Amino acid sequence: MPRSLMQKVFGLFVFALCCSFGMTAIAQTLSDGTPIERCSTMEAHAALMEANPTIPDLEEFNAWLDELAEKEAANGGALAKDGVIYTLPVIVHVIHNGEGVGSGSNISYAQIQSQIDILNEDFRKIIGTPGYNTHPDGADTEIEFCLAEFDESGSPLTEPGVNRINRNTAGFNAPPYGISYTDGTIKPATIWDPEMYVNMWTVDISGGLLGYAQFPQNAAGAPPGLGGGTANTDGVVMGYGYFGESGSAFAPYNLGRTTTHEVGHYLGLYHIWGDGGCGATDYCDDTPDASGENYGCSASTTCGTADMIENYMDYSDDACMNIYTNDQKTRMRLVLENCPRRVELLTSPAC
Repeated sequence: MPRSLMQKVFGLFVFALCCSFGMTAIAQTLSDGTPIERCSTMEAHAALMEANPTIPDLEEFNAWLDELAEKEAANGGALAKDGVIYTLPVIVHVIHNGEGVGSGSNISYAQIQSQIDILNEDFRKIIGTPGYNTHPDGADTEIEFCLAEFDESGSPLTEPGVNRINRNTAGFNAPPYGISYTDGTIKPATIWDPEMYVNMWTVDISGGLLGYAQFPQNAAGAPPGLGGGTANTDGVVMGYGYFGESGSAFAPYNLGRTTTHEVGHYLGLYHIWGDGGCGATDYCDDTPDASGENYGCSASTTCGTADMIENYMDYSDDACMNIYTNDQKTRMRLVLENCPRRVELLTSPAC
C-alpha cells in the first residue's frame, strides 16, 4: 500500500481516532438477528489505554517498527533469519459453563486441533489446503503453531494445549462476556506465562463479536516506550463458535479464520484498509489501498484498485480468505524477533 508522507500522516490521524473512539463495522447479522462485529481489536486497545493511561499511542510503536523495517530493506530486503521456521506454543483456555466436553462452550479437542491445523495451513500457505494461494504477493510466513505439551510447572498436559475452566468453579459471572469483563477478570485469573505461550481464550462472547487480540509492544528500553498492552491480558480471544471448524451453525465464520485474523493482530498486523478511508495505511506496501472492510466473497474495487478481499486481515467470509502478503510476513517476523513476550516464544520449551 504505497504512501506519500502526507498520506501516511493522514492514515495515522485516522488510526488515532479509531483507537480513541472505536470503529465498529457492522454489515451482517447472526441467525437471531444480532449484528456481527467481526473484530474488536481496535476497541479493545482503546479500552486498555483508557484503563492504563501510561500506555503510549500505537503510533509510536509503528514508528519504531518502521525503522526496523527500513533497516531490513537496506540490508537487501530479507530478514536476517528468513528461512528459519518459527514455532509458537499455544495454550487454549476453554471457558465453559459446566457443559460436558464437546458440548456448547466446552468445545471438543477435535475442534481445538482443527484450529491449530488451520493456523498452520494459513501461515505456511500449504499446498492442497484452503490456506494455499497462487497470488504473486502471497507469502509462506514460515510461522507455525503447536499445542503446548507441558504446563507452566513442566508437567505433561493430559490434553496438549488445553486448559478447561468451569466458570462456576472459577467464580466468574454467567456468560455471555464482553471485552471489559474478559480483560478485567477472566484473563488475569487464567493466563499462563505470556513469554512461554500464545494464550488463546474461547468464551461465550457477547454482542455478536467474533474475536479480538492484544497488540505487541516495543522492545524493552527502546524509545519511545510501550505500544502494546499489559502482560496479564496478552493474547487472543474468540467466541467458541468461531474457533476452528465449528459446524454450519456458525457459518460463514466456521472455518477458523477468525483466529488467523486475530493472531495477525497479535503479531503486529492491522486491518487491510488501515482502519480509515482511502489513504490510511496498514504499514504494508503490497496490500492495495481500500476504502473500508469487505464482507462476503464478492470482488470489490475501491480507491482505484481491486481490494484484496482474500487477505486474512479483511472481514471477508472464512471461505475466501487465503493470503498473507510478503510485507505482512516481514512485519510479523520483525515483531517475533524484537518484541517482548513475542521473541521469548521462540525459545519456549512448552512444545
